Amino acid sequence: MRILVDLNHPAHVHLFRNAILEWRKQGHEVLIAARDKDLTLKLLQLYGLNYVRTAGVRKGLLAFPLGVLELDWKIWHFARRFDPDWMIGTSFAIAHVSKLVRGRSIVFAEDAREANRLFWRLVDPFADFIATPDLLTDNHGRGHLKYPSYQKLAYLHPNRFTPDPGIYNELGLKGGQPYSVLRFVAFQASHDVGHSGIPNELKDKLITLLSGYGPLFISSEMPLPPPLERFALQISPDRIHHALAFASLLVSESATMVTEASILGSPAMYCSTLVGSIPVIDELEKKYGLAFQFLPADSHKLLHQVKNLVDLPDLKNQWRLRQEKMLIEKIDLTDWIVNLPFRL
Repeated sequence: MRILVDLNHPAHVHLFRNAILEWRKQGHEVLIAARDKDLTLKLLQLYGLNYVRTAGVRKGLLAFPLGVLELDWKIWHFARRFDPDWMIGTSFAIAHVSKLVRGRSIVFAEDAREANRLFWRLVDPFADFIATPDLLTDNHGRGHLKYPSYQKLAYLHPNRFTPDPGIYNELGLKGGQPYSVLRFVAFQASHDVGHSGIPNELKDKLITLLSGYGPLFISSEMPLPPPLERFALQISPDRIHHALAFASLLVSESATMVTEASILGSPAMYCSTLVGSIPVIDELEKKYGLAFQFLPADSHKLLHQVKNLVDLPDLKNQWRLRQEKMLIEKIDLTDWIVNLPFRL
């Protein structure tokens, strides 16, 4: 079988990398088509996965329509030559191109239709199959496939990931030493337009508070100002999940990192104007108690919750119990992905 996997974001490298390795072990041919966005290409290199480059990141008023056309054309260019049986990924491009070549498409998504209407307008009429977590209530028709899991459990399920305590040495810490992580994002992605995260005043208060309880590391998409450079998280990007797994607390503007930390059993707080629009985090918060969400206007509530958590002596043990409950009810998504093309 010939499978084209389309990757448009660093998180998608993690989502599909285990499935890609499994397919190749089984003797199938896999072509990775990757967009040059953030750390996507760097991660592929770190994992030793060869790829062809599709599109970069555009800026300006026409960035989105031109980006759609460019990505469609590049995927068509590679698919025409590769002649895939299946085209698998998270973008509209494989849905469009599948109508022009022999291969059928499976688009993976976790967004509700209400939260990302433009994406679904570009995908729904064209995709052969759409795969989403079963927690989503949207109906995408006869080709809608639902799974009892999260995308992050394709690479963070215990079957696929074992936290490495060697990360303590990489962080310059003693084994078992408690530490916290702050994550700042640039809010420059198309879905982030008009949104914001942790107010600057709250960032200052969080840094003062958390650094008073132990080592603090800041992961930031933007360069940190000189006074904060000493907090910079300086590890290889393929080691970030090990750092999240052992962290005592994460406060983040990134929904991806909040989801990952929660799944790994680390208390995670999400602060963004996007709160309430991400079903996976809603479930992690309301059903499993693994995450907390705060609008930027509720800064005082977030700070109060941080103070409550850092004072709990058995914080990580409490979260491990909550994590175990979640894992009992969710599947190893990689297994589901690997077998999917052979079931359809």
